[in-house]
Amino acid sequence: MIDTCLCAVSFERFDGRWGYGEADRMQDAGIMIKTTGNTIARHYTEMQITTAPLPKAICMLHDKCILYIHKALENPKHSRELLNRSQNILAQLQSSLQQKDSTSRSIFLLYDYCYVQLEQGTESECSNVLEILHPLSDAFFDLVNQP
Repeated sequence: MIDTCLCAVSFERFDGRWGYGEADRMQDAGIMIKTTGNTIARHYTEMQITTAPLPKAICMLHDKCILYIHKALENPKHSRELLNRSQNILAQLQSSLQQKDSTSRSIFLLYDYCYVQLEQGTESECSNVLEILHPLSDAFFDLVNQP
């Protein structure tokens, strides 16, 4: 694990582009920046998602959403925060859908249903959402990996 990074790289979102962030401006000023393994991992994950081709990014978002729901079920103390993250992913997936046909409209409604179920946050609702998202995620994965 890296405790202190002399040449920290932090990225911030500016008008749809990634650029050097506050950490680099502080580093340029000679201020030591303390980073943790979690910070580095979070930036790495963000870069993976933002630089991935759209179909792969959709698969990654589904996987992350499912992961957060599983973690919420395992850790009731932090479940609301984890479910909120899942809801944010679902909202992002909804907004990225082009509703041109009945299939995309149906997927939109599935995301909406899942979002509402996660708002309740009970174990049974979360299980219902997982029963929907697992096959949906598998279907997107199969589409992306078709020869």
